[in-house]
Amino acid sequence: MLESQRGRLLEAMAEVVAERGLRCASKAEVAKRAGVSREAFARNFDDLDDCFVALLDWMLARGATAITGAFKREACWDDAVLAGLEALLTFLD
Repeated sequence: MLESQRGRLLEAMAEVVAERGLRCASKAEVAKRAGVSREAFARNFDDLDDCFVALLDWMLARGATAITGAFKREACWDDAVLAGLEALLTFLD
């Protein structure tokens, strides 16, 4: 259950930051958007900055996985680099 809450909080944090910016985000808004209590937020993250750093870590890991997978699918190094860049740009989009 905790991992499920954490995932919903990270998704909510991404939505709030995309819509309002980090400076206008609040723990209460992120918790509400995630459908969890403020206490659940506090069990998962120390503060809003901790939640944002966790979101960045999660996103970077997902991006790295996409890039690595695309790179490894190609036999030629040049094609692998291009595939990795394409995966990165697709991920960022």
